[in-house]
Amino acid sequence: MAEVLDIIPALTRTSSGFHPQEVRGYAGVDHVDPGSDLALLLGDGSPFWRARGELAWNTQVLNALVLRATWFGHYLFGVPDAIEAADRTFNSFLQVWLNYPVSNQTALLIKYVTGRVPPEYESTSLGSLGFSLSLQ
Repeated sequence: MAEVLDIIPALTRTSSGFHPQEVRGYAGVDHVDPGSDLALLLGDGSPFWRARGELAWNTQVLNALVLRATWFGHYLFGVPDAIEAADRTFNSFLQVWLNYPVSNQTALLIKYVTGRVPPEYESTSLGSLGFSLSLQ
């Protein structure tokens, strides 16, 4: 799947030795106590179950930029009426960002996010510009 996603970014690279990272995924189920998760507490403190999924992928663009994309989603089971009435049983968002490495630990960052973004899970689209710092 990584090679299919990399078709367009590969056209921007002159280095033939680069290989994109495979798509990574995570799935889980947890029990949510709305009293400790304020973003999901909409008037009723009954606990419920949440199924979560995440996907991540990154590649290189123009021989220097790192392109990353992540998708996050969760579905809530047996939710209180207030959460269902607010149409919050399924929430997901997509993030895409470019890093331009300045040094081994820092990079300039351009980021775009769209979907139902925590903590309010309101539908939104936004962009940002900033710095990325690695503490490794």
